[in-house]
Formats: sequence, structure tokens, C-alpha cells
Amino acid sequence: MIIGNRLGKDWEPILAVFEGKYGIKIRYITGSSTKLSDRTLAERRAGSYEWDIMLGSPRRLRDRFQAANSLREVEPLLIDPNVTDRSLWAKRRLWWYDTDTKKYIFMQTAKISLWPQSPWFNTELLSVDEAKRIDSLWEFVKPKWRGKIVAGPPLPAAGAGDMSASHPDYGKEWALKFMDPKHEVLWIENVRLLADSLARGKRAVAINLGKASRDLRKLRKLGLPVDEFEKHTTLAKTAIVAVGGGQPQFGALTKAPHPRAAQLFLNWIFSKEGQTARQTLLGDGAEPNPTLRVDGVPRGKVVDLGVPDAKGEVYWDRATPELAKQADGFMKWARQTWKQLYRK
Repeated sequence: MIIGNRLGKDWEPILAVFEGKYGIKIRYITGSSTKLSDRTLAERRAGSYEWDIMLGSPRRLRDRFQAANSLREVEPLLIDPNVTDRSLWAKRRLWWYDTDTKKYIFMQTAKISLWPQSPWFNTELLSVDEAKRIDSLWEFVKPKWRGKIVAGPPLPAAGAGDMSASHPDYGKEWALKFMDPKHEVLWIENVRLLADSLARGKRAVAINLGKASRDLRKLRKLGLPVDEFEKHTTLAKTAIVAVGGGQPQFGALTKAPHPRAAQLFLNWIFSKEGQTARQTLLGDGAEPNPTLRVDGVPRGKVVDLGVPDAKGEVYWDRATPELAKQADGFMKWARQTWKQLYRK
């Protein structure tokens, strides 16, 4: 059986569990997501059907492979009661990225957060004990933080979010206070410069980081004085469960050379055993998002909370057109507001 994905060796320990249990050898091809997709679709147009499964972002699976009629329907392939039993999944339902058909792109994971904006801090300017006492983003719009924060603007190049305008605990009121020029936030669009400014102590706190979070994790590994608030505190009472993005999902390709093996693998990876392997064995190069299963899958290497059981959780099924439109509306508002304030 052949699986294609960009995550490289990070998935090898997981695949080894499947191979050891069933004696089925998996050939695993890695590389650029774009190049793998281009290669696979070009081969298929030429009549070559070499791969069984594609592991990629749900949007790529939908826009490239489903659009090319290259995905098999997954739901008929799921025959294990430990997978199809809806009581074992969040909200007692099976989750799909293709919400119009609910057949092709099964969602095994979600992105869950109690840390809006995923802020970081410089440990030489703000101690861990001080960070632990901060439990809300409202703290950072107080006058005491004026001139002490660096942030990524809500622009595409920064990869940053909507300034918490969509978050039920904060909304546009918080965003307007934070973006007020009188608050003297240092706005840096370049993600590397943003991360560097925090590490060098130009500001005590960094907010709305987007892609800069990855650079900060690298700097932390190098021993620079930066850390993330989420390791020490929570900054919201409402957990946001975003289904429809995050880590790659599995797509079953049509005309697969090993269809039965592919079916067996999908039933295994979506089972409690498969999700346990994913959350505990995924390589260090890829941080696992929590499973949508709610039957006691060990947390393993998951950094996020896992699907919360407490009241106050909000599920954002981002593949749903209505919610996608709503999310786009918040982002558009944040960008337009920021530009009006800073690019007159």
C-alpha cells in the first residue's frame, strides 16, 4: 500500500504499528504537498494509478483531488463498529470536511484552544510566575501594557488571525482597544523579525503571532528567553474547537492498486488504537492535534487540551459555508480596521 504526504519520517513510527499488526508493508512517499499533488494528478491523467491514500490538508484534498473525481467515498469503507459508532466521537457525530456531501474527507482531529492569539512572552521581562497570574487577554489592553507589546497585523503576509474579533470572550470590543494607536503596539509584518523582537527584549509580550509562533519555538529550543503563555495559564473561558483545518487528513484515492489494504488502514487509523498511535508516536517534527474521539485516547504528545467536556465549548466547523463566511467576515473587518488606523 502506498501513502503520500509531506510530513516525512514523523509518521513512520505510526505506520510501523500497523505493519506489525497486519503484516502489510506500507510504502511512504514524502515531499512538497504541492509537488506530490501535481505528480499524483498528472500520473492519474496519464492512466497510472500507483497510490492508495493521500495524506494532505483537507482543503487540498477537496480542491485538488475531490474536484478531479479522484477520491473514493470514505463512509462506505468504514465498517469497524469502533469507528462508525457515533457515541465514540465528539458531539455524537462523524465529522466531515466536505459538508455538502459528507462522504470523502473524514476529519479525525480538531484544533482546540483556550489560548486566543497564542501569545508569548520574554522571560527576562516577564517572569513565569507573573505570566501564570494572567488569565485573560483583557489584561493586555490595560494602560500598564502600553508600549510593551509586539504584534503581527491581521494581514495575509503575517499569517495572523482576526484579533480575537470572532472569539466569544473578546470580540470587536477587545480588538478595537488593542489596535488603538494610543496603546503603542509595535506592529511587525515580517514573522521572523516579529519573533526576533521578542527574543531580543524589544517588547515583553507578543500577540497575534500567526506563523511567527514556529520561529519562536525554534528560538526557545536554542535557549533564548521566550516562552508561550499556554504552558502556564489559560486566557479564555470558552474553548474553541476548530474542525476543518490543522493537520492533514486521509483521502482514499479511486482506482487504488490495493483497495482492501487501504480500507483496512483507514479503519485502523480512525480506531482508538490508531488514534492512540498517532497521538503518542507522531515524530517531534509534527505536533499532533487532538483526536475527535471521546473514548479515552491517551493525550500522548498533544499540546492542546483535547476535546473539552466542560460547558462553554464552541465548535467551529470551518468547512460549513455559513461559518466560513462568518469567519471571513471577522477577518475582513480586522484587516480593514487595522489599515484605517495605520495606513492612512
